[in-house]
Amino acid sequence: MSSIPIYYDWNSTVSCPRCYYGSICQFTTLYYSISLESLLYTSLQSTKIFLILFIGIICNTVSIVTFCQKTTRELISGLYRLWIAIIGQLGTIILIIRLFIIFNKKNTGIINCFVLDYLIYVLSSLHYSLTACMAIEKIVVAYKHLSFDKEGSRHKAKIIIPILIIYHFLIAFYKLFQYQLRADLHSTHNYFLSTFEKIINIIHLILPIIFNLFSPIILIIILVKHKITLKPDVSLWSNFKEVLYTYRRNIISPYILVIFTIPYLIVAFYFNCITQSWQNQLYLSVYLIYLIPLMTSLFIFIFPSPKCREELYKMYHRLISYIYSRRY
Repeated sequence: MSSIPIYYDWNSTVSCPRCYYGSICQFTTLYYSISLESLLYTSLQSTKIFLILFIGIICNTVSIVTFCQKTTRELISGLYRLWIAIIGQLGTIILIIRLFIIFNKKNTGIINCFVLDYLIYVLSSLHYSLTACMAIEKIVVAYKHLSFDKEGSRHKAKIIIPILIIYHFLIAFYKLFQYQLRADLHSTHNYFLSTFEKIINIIHLILPIIFNLFSPIILIIILVKHKITLKPDVSLWSNFKEVLYTYRRNIISPYILVIFTIPYLIVAFYFNCITQSWQNQLYLSVYLIYLIPLMTSLFIFIFPSPKCREELYKMYHRLISYIYSRRY
């Protein structure tokens, strides 16, 4: 068997094969993923990160309560929005636990490291998959128009959501074991595992971006066609502007998600072999940006929606009235 050249890890604490890092060389970005354990080797400030995360907890709580209301839950994609907020909340809580362990103990056990990283990966992938389902449903609504069956769509969502949850938890199960120190990096088992991991990570990164990137374009085309049918005497440009103005909120939300994901996608492919500390810090920064949508359902799905925003205001007034009645 040919020997593997050994390089000093960029954290200067251990000798590792090229592109591997960590206390026992258990981490690598060769498969387009990263472990939060590498925060130990960066200068990112924990205080700012935790502040953002705790604000995210508050925002997600408000989102969940809002989407639990009957009026918002019965909206188109209402179930998807509710579960996006729930998954985002779970992901944010686990992320806080994981970072707390990293920043305070500086040493994580196998269960803490593998299980928490596994859950963060699953919940973030599931979150983006649910946003892709929302994007698809919007296209279906626009295409079917008046013949769209809202109850049928809700029934399908009740089937699709559990299937996606089970799929993501099972497909990523290998991550519970992927960081074990491998004596032979060229074994057949490791080759198939690494190939499988690359394919899965690429799919989970690219597919949600594709759906969120192109769904607004398809949505606009379908809606403009409807407008032309209803208003044949109006110019194409006028119909196009009217569609953009009327459905601007449905168009903006997917692109916000794309903005958060594309930097991580670019860096994951460009710096898939980390050899220097500044590359690791860049990788981690864009990865944390990639996780921001887990905490921003309030801004992406509630504030842009007039009906959700109205329900939020009603909840706020009910809360103020309750507090006032308790005081007096």
